[in-house]
Amino acid sequence: MRNFLNISLAYRRWRHSHGFGVHSPFAYRFITEVLCLPKVYAYYSYLEIPEGDLRTLFRVAVRLKPTKVAFVGCDNKAVRNAVFFAMPHAVPAPLAEADFVVFDGRKNRKLPADSIPAGANMFIFNYRKWQARYVYAASMQAGMIFRNSSSVAVVAALPFLPRQDFDVLF
Repeated sequence: MRNFLNISLAYRRWRHSHGFGVHSPFAYRFITEVLCLPKVYAYYSYLEIPEGDLRTLFRVAVRLKPTKVAFVGCDNKAVRNAVFFAMPHAVPAPLAEADFVVFDGRKNRKLPADSIPAGANMFIFNYRKWQARYVYAASMQAGMIFRNSSSVAVVAALPFLPRQDFDVLF
């Protein structure tokens, strides 16, 4: 039964990655134009950003337009470049004041869900290692969570969005 569930989940991730079965216009555009952007398209700052999750972080920052960014446990040059090349006018901020939070679930396993501001968008590296991920998802009143099968989750905590979760390959 477990193998069947894995095949079913893999198929659903593939479908959502191509926009099939996604009925929200915001989610469809976010998935197809930000998370699963074809490799033939590129941004101007891609030369300074390594391939992989950091380029995804760059595209998410371009789309969500943060002004105050908190880095929790992943404050290194590559992560900062990915965010600040996307939004040069954004400033680093403490966690309580941030509207965009970037953190590593492996280094911050016990980060409490209530320490994250209610309206803050998030980019989570190694989200499966974060122990409070289910508590945070249950406490969200509005917004969408986009999860990758490997290690990344993106939270778009926008108040006008319905509460939904998507499993996507990106």
